[in-house]
Amino acid sequence: LVAAGAEVVQIDEPMLPLAAQKGFDLSIAEQALREVVAIAPFSILHSCGDIRPIAYELLTMPVSALNVAGAHYDLLGAFDADDLESAGMRLIYGCVDTQAAEPDSRQTIQERIERAVEHLGEEHLWLSPDCGLRQHSREHAQELLAELADAAQAVRARLED
Repeated sequence: LVAAGAEVVQIDEPMLPLAAQKGFDLSIAEQALREVVAIAPFSILHSCGDIRPIAYELLTMPVSALNVAGAHYDLLGAFDADDLESAGMRLIYGCVDTQAAEPDSRQTIQERIERAVEHLGEEHLWLSPDCGLRQHSREHAQELLAELADAAQAVRARLED
C-alpha cells in the first residue's frame, strides 16, 4: 500500500479483545504493528468490540491513532486526554451504529460526539462510523456519513458559541 502511494494505513484487528480475554500475549500484535508502522507514514489500529479491558495496552501500540467502536460500548471511560497526549495518539471514535436495523438519528450521533468531546477534548478526537460501512449500499453509506458530518458540524458550532 505504501509503495503504491498510501499515506495512511489502517490495520483492522478485531480479535485483540478476545485474544487478551483468552490470555494471549498482546506483545505479538505490538511486534507485528511495529513492522507495519516502520514503513507507513501514518498508521491506525482499529479494534472492534469491548476494548475496555485492554485500553491501556492499546495505547502502548506503535500507531498514530486508535479507532474504536463507541456506539455499542461506553468506551470513553477507558481513555482520558492525558493518556492520549502521553501516547501521542488520537482516538478515532466510532459514533454511528452501522449494524442497527434503523439508522441512528442525527441527535443520537450528536449526543455521542458531545460526550466524547466533553470527556477527551476535541483536539484528541477524530470521528468515524463503527466498524466500517461494508454492509451498506453506497447510497446508504453516504447517508450515514452525511448524518455524521451534520452532527459533527452542529457540535462544532456549539463549541464556537
